[in-house]
Amino acid sequence: MKTRTSYLSILKLSFDIIKLRKQAVKNLIADSTATGTGIVTMILASIFSIIGAGSIYYNGPIFAAVIITHLLTYLIGVSLNHVFAGLLKGKGRWIFLFRAYTNCSVIYWFGIIPYIGKYIGFIASLWMIIVSVFLIERIYGLSRGMAILAFVLPIIIISIIIMMLGALAFIIGFSGLL
Repeated sequence: MKTRTSYLSILKLSFDIIKLRKQAVKNLIADSTATGTGIVTMILASIFSIIGAGSIYYNGPIFAAVIITHLLTYLIGVSLNHVFAGLLKGKGRWIFLFRAYTNCSVIYWFGIIPYIGKYIGFIASLWMIIVSVFLIERIYGLSRGMAILAFVLPIIIISIIIMMLGALAFIIGFSGLL
């Protein structure tokens, strides 16, 4: 019978992953209880970031919408990274990447610190780029270069699509079709 891993143990593994420790990735993704704790960690990170950014005046529905948006962003980001890692011949599972990403969102908990939380959140976001590439590399068995591609390609493609839609809206707006 499998025993449940404590939340604190999973948080420790998450910090070890943020420190780029390879064994922590293996241990975390092998623990199925880490999926639920990852979702809780991500929700707390969203709440702490909102508070730290000085947005404590959000009412209930807006607060909930921000949290749901963060969860959807994780789902979409993990899905895109999974697809591109697979296209680059990576062999990993979506749930492993989701489990790792959501648990590593613990780094955003420092965003709750008044006045400097948003700056810490920005620095944490930059570090999470490195952690994300590290996770794709470890979970999918890709080389560092391929892991970077799996992370960057979705960003480039989405940026191009957004620019094309913006240009289309501009053209339609000035052509008098609206």
